[in-house]
Amino acid sequence: MEIRPATEDHLAGIATARLSNGPAHDDSGADAEYCRHLISDGHLVVALDADRVLGFGGAIDVAGARLLSDLYVHIDAHGRGVGRQLLAAVLHGAEARYTFASNDPAALPLYARAGMLARWPLLSMRGAAAALPLGADAAEEISVADAAAYEFAITGHDRSSTYRYWAGRPPSRTVQVLRGGECVAVAAVHAGEGGTRVEHLVAQPSDALAALAAVVGLFDSTHVHVYVPGCQHLSVSLMERGFVVEDTQVFMASAADVVHPLVQVVHPGLG
Repeated sequence: MEIRPATEDHLAGIATARLSNGPAHDDSGADAEYCRHLISDGHLVVALDADRVLGFGGAIDVAGARLLSDLYVHIDAHGRGVGRQLLAAVLHGAEARYTFASNDPAALPLYARAGMLARWPLLSMRGAAAALPLGADAAEEISVADAAAYEFAITGHDRSSTYRYWAGRPPSRTVQVLRGGECVAVAAVHAGEGGTRVEHLVAQPSDALAALAAVVGLFDSTHVHVYVPGCQHLSVSLMERGFVVEDTQVFMASAADVVHPLVQVVHPGLG
């Protein structure tokens, strides 16, 4: 078996390995554009047996820490140590590291042995757009450069590459929230038919609910889907408005502060 950086030639094999483990959504190993983003702006490695992809690991660097976004082994190759070797390869050289782990009982000890401890749950939440409070904040679409510049100004994190990826996948948008003419939040939003998936939202905790409402109000949406850190009060505010927790992932990290506290909505694969 050989571990090596992934190329375009491996995309079909990566998709096969991912789908062997069950259905996949966009922003996964079954999504060629997502894999290309990791190849060009992050890290994507494959385990090969001759020319067959046995598994893959993906990661992206965020503010000096490496986010493990994907680790999948073809179901036929489980139990052979492939995942452990992929994990070591994709995290190599990264002292600060984190991931959002599924509830697979085999995954958590693997990540813990790699120096990542369980910290808090990431809540996959869904609810009615009409349940969000009406407010005076206004939202408008902005350029990728402006969204990235605002986030850099308040967090010190350069997310330009990821904003470009989000904005390049129609019907996704980059949005800012204005209060009194000043920007108080930025977001990446996937606004599809009937529903809005907020991929990423940066705001002060006290502004998070109003900012989310303004962002969603920009689109003709019936339902909203967000991933909210369980340690953020936004999660409680949404529960009070009838949002339900559909699934959970476990934030595992070498240090608790690798996710900036102003990130109110987190993309589990891209931060």
